[in-house]
Amino acid sequence: MNEVSRCCRVLNVRHGATFEEVKVAYRDLVQVWHPDRFAGNERLQASAQDRLKEINLAWEYLSANAFRDGVLVEPEDEAAEPVAVGEDSDLSATPDFGARRAKWPWLFGAAALVIVGALVLIWQRHRTPVLKQTSMASTNAGPVSQSVKSIEPASQTVATPRIFPFATDVLAGNARTNRGTGWLEFPPLLEPPFAVRFETAVSDLSEFRMHYAMGQVIFNWSDHLKDLLIVSPQAFNTTVPGEGILLPGSRREILWIMQTNSMAIEVDGKMRFQTNDSFSGLKGRVSAQNFKGPVELTAFEVQTPQDPKRSEPASSERTILADDIMPTMIPETNLTRHYGPDGVTIEASVDWAYRLMSSQSFRPPFTIRTRAKTDAFNLRLFCENGMVIFNWEWNSRELRVHDPLNGAGTAVANQGFVLPNEWHTISWSIQPMGMTLTVDGKIRFQNHRDYRAVNGKVGIAPYMSEVTIDNFVVEKK
Repeated sequence: MNEVSRCCRVLNVRHGATFEEVKVAYRDLVQVWHPDRFAGNERLQASAQDRLKEINLAWEYLSANAFRDGVLVEPEDEAAEPVAVGEDSDLSATPDFGARRAKWPWLFGAAALVIVGALVLIWQRHRTPVLKQTSMASTNAGPVSQSVKSIEPASQTVATPRIFPFATDVLAGNARTNRGTGWLEFPPLLEPPFAVRFETAVSDLSEFRMHYAMGQVIFNWSDHLKDLLIVSPQAFNTTVPGEGILLPGSRREILWIMQTNSMAIEVDGKMRFQTNDSFSGLKGRVSAQNFKGPVELTAFEVQTPQDPKRSEPASSERTILADDIMPTMIPETNLTRHYGPDGVTIEASVDWAYRLMSSQSFRPPFTIRTRAKTDAFNLRLFCENGMVIFNWEWNSRELRVHDPLNGAGTAVANQGFVLPNEWHTISWSIQPMGMTLTVDGKIRFQNHRDYRAVNGKVGIAPYMSEVTIDNFVVEKK
């Protein structure tokens, strides 16, 4: 029996099964043999842990080596049937029968040794690594979200060399949850270079996401389980085939290294992704998010060249305008706003419909003018049935324009991105016979249409983000 057949027997699947069928069988076995089900019996829990390791190794080997066009392929050395021997045949009459019979035990013994050696090598290569831990405070001392929970670290740990000298334990009191989504976030804004270190364990192939500004790194991606999905902080997508799986029941150390001219992702010291690009000038927050399943987060550490408390940016001077309508604008339900030295910061739950709206309606000609910034994704402006979206969560480079008359959407390629955590002056001019949208003085969208029937309230909103507003003016002309 070769390794593919042995793994099939472990997962109780047959040759010809599809990738999805094998994955379902694997996930069912993970549920059955997960050690947490035997928490009251140490002996059974240890047996379940061994069994789960065997199941994980079988799944990992099959998913990497045994599929062709999405189907589990029978090994070539087992495809051919042995030649049948008739009942009346006298094998002992064969001249070399005795010699071959004497050699069989030696051959079987050698084959067994080879198989055992191969299994040991595979186990050594894929076994759960020893968790690494720097000199941090207790990892479950601080607040964590309801969906990303903290657990006690392994009792035996070794020191991990730091990439940068200052290390901040996010779980020990520096974390916050944000945007009503269960994201666990490090509040200070960071600029490259820095590194983020996670120790995590997933359950049932749960999707695990790491964020920086608009960037994302997604393991156990539900759309393509084996692929690692990278969304660059510059808002470009990349998939890395075969590098995206984090197996259940095993803790992994993930290191995300951001330099001014490069980005790298390591898992247990092995490089899974690396790219050279310009990340100088970016500013954003780092966060962790589970998606479609629980994630156990043992460590969340941010490493920086200098103390992040000393590098927090100074507040900017506000632009005071006499016709600013911000004080009279009305927040809709579940929209919160905070007043600070930068202006008014608004955030909402996951429902995009919560907005900060004017108390009065406007007819063309008028121009909405605001100085605002988003910490990551959506910065949205409204006018009656219309809406414009910058840094749209599905495609940050695409500008979404919804018509004020009927809400009909228009996609404008490569015109929707605004740099996160930077102030931008946005102007949306609605005239009787057309409208124009500009950002920092440059036209992003323009059309010609009869808007004389428009008569509605105007507003601004976040979605999966925080939006800070310096001023919001409606000019009538």
